[in-house]
Amino acid sequence: MSATRRTSTGNIDWITVGVYAFLVILGFFSVYSATYNKAHSALFDFGAIHGKQLIWVGVSAVLAVFIMNIEADFFNKFALFIYAFFILLLILVLAIGKEVNGAKAWFGVGDFGIQPSEFAKMSTALMLAKYISGSESKLMTWKTRGNVAVIIGIPALLVLLQPDVGSVLVFVGFVFALYREGLSGNILLIGLAAIVLGSSSIIAGSNKITLPLVGETTGVAWIMISIGVLCWLSIMFIRNFVPPRNRRTLYIVTLSAGIAASSFSFGVNYIVDHVLKDHHKTRIYVLFG
Repeated sequence: MSATRRTSTGNIDWITVGVYAFLVILGFFSVYSATYNKAHSALFDFGAIHGKQLIWVGVSAVLAVFIMNIEADFFNKFALFIYAFFILLLILVLAIGKEVNGAKAWFGVGDFGIQPSEFAKMSTALMLAKYISGSESKLMTWKTRGNVAVIIGIPALLVLLQPDVGSVLVFVGFVFALYREGLSGNILLIGLAAIVLGSSSIIAGSNKITLPLVGETTGVAWIMISIGVLCWLSIMFIRNFVPPRNRRTLYIVTLSAGIAASSFSFGVNYIVDHVLKDHHKTRIYVLFG
């Protein structure tokens, strides 16, 4: 009896496919609206920007059908090679890549370009799936978590060096998939707290305030003061309501958390002010109004 050929089409989540198709269509009309030109108003004008976008949508659809009909074991066997190949491309693009909008992220000849980071997202997902599926402990041990952090961190760091901050955020998004695979909820909560603190630091950093003895500074100073007050209140609570045998550990945890939060808030504000390019700053400031 011959073996059944297993492909990826046997388990298609049509709801996800439908949502993805809707987002692709929405994206196309967003491009059409943002780049509207009376001289090229036809929906299927392939010489216009929106027409080129439509060509890529069609090419992607053909590739998707092709990939879905490849034997599923292929991705399991070659995940490491695919991952390593696109890591190599991310390294090469930093050396010989074409700079577009301030980011050295493209291989290009004339008007045609390929961005390796887009493929690196896919290869990282494949590598993660292969590693986690072969790990008996899932994400319960620090060794497994460390290996997962390396798998995500290497391409994320290379993309950050381009710099392409938007693509880095996609790699950060892998954390949510890891939570489903057994990652501690505490780590996810710390991540969410970092997002809230980082967002607050960006908003506060865009405003100037005047403090006694300090003079004019950014609004981040209020965040630092707030963190200090919270640490002091926590220490007072520990001193009055926690048994003496547990106080030392909680003091260390509280002070460490305060120092980490203050450093993170200051670091986010410093990166936005002194590291990011002007077009990156504009995107962030538009996002936060």
